[in-house]
Amino acid sequence: MEFKNIRAPRTILDTFIDLLPAQLQSNPALRKKGIVLTYYWDNTVTDEQREEIDTFLTTLDTSSSNQDLYLPGGVHVRVGLLDGNGSITMTRGVRQGDWAFVEEDKLMNKVEVVVDKAVGQLRHFDCEERVLALNVMTADMMMPESWADAIREIVQEKSSGDVRCEILFAYDNVLR
Repeated sequence: MEFKNIRAPRTILDTFIDLLPAQLQSNPALRKKGIVLTYYWDNTVTDEQREEIDTFLTTLDTSSSNQDLYLPGGVHVRVGLLDGNGSITMTRGVRQGDWAFVEEDKLMNKVEVVVDKAVGQLRHFDCEERVLALNVMTADMMMPESWADAIREIVQEKSSGDVRCEILFAYDNVLR
């Protein structure tokens, strides 16, 4: 059995979390605020977007409770400030049928790369049954069943039917 994680990309939230500690040192007023991010985009942050986020944090007006951040690529981030302890959270409404937070083609490309590697590793083992467990972790903890079916098909194709696919969903997050 081979176990592989298919993690979500480094998102806007991850980038804010990475950059905030330095800003807390240089802007003491931020230590008394909680930052609440609302956005509908979960792809990997580009270098240009990261620079914009860093500039935004550097110039953040802590006296204003709501601000808008517009990132390259047409990404809108609503930034709320409230009394807090220098932490960051993300919130957004999700309606039944909303699945667009992760781009399907990018996820499937990542799955293909991981499956290629795993199938190659499994071929070295002489065993009765080969199982590939894929742990899919998306930022919004959602994935349509059709994507799970597509992932199983990728494993079927790449292994010529020699590997059984088991899909776990956000296994690491559930244990925390």
